[in-house]
Amino acid sequence: MISMLKAAVEEVGPVTIEKVNWFDPTLTLSGAGWSLALTCPWQITDGQSGLYSWDDPDVANQVRSLVGHVISEVRERSRDAPYDPAFVMLGSLVLEISADSDLDPWVHLLPGRTFVGLGPEGGASLKPLI
Repeated sequence: MISMLKAAVEEVGPVTIEKVNWFDPTLTLSGAGWSLALTCPWQITDGQSGLYSWDDPDVANQVRSLVGHVISEVRERSRDAPYDPAFVMLGSLVLEISADSDLDPWVHLLPGRTFVGLGPEGGASLKPLI
């Protein structure tokens, strides 16, 4: 399911995180011509273990460190959750998304394309809107 999103991200090329907004429970990352809004659980990992996540007490300060990072790739978060993406950044950080409900989706806007990810309760689907 992530293959459509992966292809769209590859077409656009690497994107730089220029702005980060945390308004609990929503994390929004954005840059020139793109944005990613998460209202579902997520975590930042080093590719192997978790560094911090949406429910950490100091998350408002921690997410600021994402500014300047470059998202270079999208892949499935895991074989158990092929509908959830992982956004890989240069330097080994990974933003792993765990959409848990269709009430808490993630939305990724790219030039000319919009993707909405729903969790297992929403049919475990990725919806390209445009």
